[in-house]
Amino acid sequence: MKPESYTIEKHDLIDDNNICTNDPLIEPLIDTDELKSINDNDETINRFERKYTSLTTLHSHKEIQTKSTCSQIITRCTGIFYALFASFLFTCSGFIIKQLRVDFFDALFGRLTVQSFILLTFTLCKTKKFIHGSTKLIILQIIRAILAASGLILFFGSYRYLPLPDLTTCRYTQVIWTAILAMIIFHERISISTLVAIIFTLTGVTLVAQPTFLFNHNNNQILSNQSKIILNKTDVIDYESDKSYRLLGLCLALGCALSISGSMVINKKLLMSKIP
Repeated sequence: MKPESYTIEKHDLIDDNNICTNDPLIEPLIDTDELKSINDNDETINRFERKYTSLTTLHSHKEIQTKSTCSQIITRCTGIFYALFASFLFTCSGFIIKQLRVDFFDALFGRLTVQSFILLTFTLCKTKKFIHGSTKLIILQIIRAILAASGLILFFGSYRYLPLPDLTTCRYTQVIWTAILAMIIFHERISISTLVAIIFTLTGVTLVAQPTFLFNHNNNQILSNQSKIILNKTDVIDYESDKSYRLLGLCLALGCALSISGSMVINKKLLMSKIP
C-alpha cells in the first residue's frame, strides 16, 4: 500500500479557533495562552521599536539644534571681537596722533591712502562695479560715503581743540543719535533694553574718559601749565585752553557723532534693500 501524501496549504494555519476543533491527542500539545503571550511579545517589541525610533529622532533634532545655536554664538562672538579690536585700533591711532601733535591732515592723508589702496584691491578682486543698484540706492551710497568721510574729518579736526577725554565722550553720544534717527526714519520703537544699554554705555564712557567739563581734577592746572611750557618751546598754539576754541571743538565732535549715526542708519537701509 502506498502511503497517503498530505499537503499543507495556507488556509490550514493554526489559530485559536482551529485549536478547539483539533484531534484531542494533538490539542494538549498547543496552549492558547502561549500563542497569546507570543502575540503580546510581538506587540511590546514593536512598541519598544517605535519608542526607540522616536527617541533617536528627537535626539538627532536636539543635536542639530545645539550645533546651530553653537555656530550662531560663535559667529556672534567673532563679530563682537572684531568690533572691539577695530575700536581698540582706532583709539590707538587717535592717541598716537594726539601725543605726537602732528597736523591731523598729514595723519589723515597717510591713513586714507593706505585704506583706499586696501579697499580698491578688495573691490577689484571681488566685484566688477563700484556702485550697484537702482538710482535711489546709488544716491544713498553716495550720501553714506559723504557722511562717513565728513565724520572722520570732523573727528580728527576736533583733536586740535578738545582734550582726548572730552572728545571721546562727545564721540560716543552717537548711540543716542542713532536710536533717535532709527526711530524717525524706520519708525522703530526704542525698547527698554535699548534705553538701558544706552544709559550704561554713556555712563561707562563718561566714567572711564572722565571729561574735564564733568570732573574736576586736582592736577589739571599742573598739566595745563606743563603743556603751555612745552607749547611755548615748540611755538605751537594751545587751542585747548581757549574757551571759544573749546566750544568749536565740542561742535565738531557732536557733528562727528551725528555724521557717523547717519551713515550707520543708511547702512541699515542699504542692507534691507539687499544690494546685489
